[in-house]
Amino acid sequence: MNLKNFRKENSLSQEGLAKILTENGYKCTQRVISFVEKGDRTPPYEMLVAFKKAFPHAKVDDWFF
Repeated sequence: MNLKNFRKENSLSQEGLAKILTENGYKCTQRVISFVEKGDRTPPYEMLVAFKKAFPHAKVDDWFF
């Protein structure tokens, strides 16, 4: 599994996910989501924290690593 699969399963665009992460404490853009999905950038710790706040039942390890 990966972040792209998670995003699609939850009917989110890259921009939509970036907005949710920004609302949860990590200033994020669609471009950052794209880089992480492609594996061009490792998600920073702050992004993982915001993801967990936004989706408390999701397992970070399943979607990012």
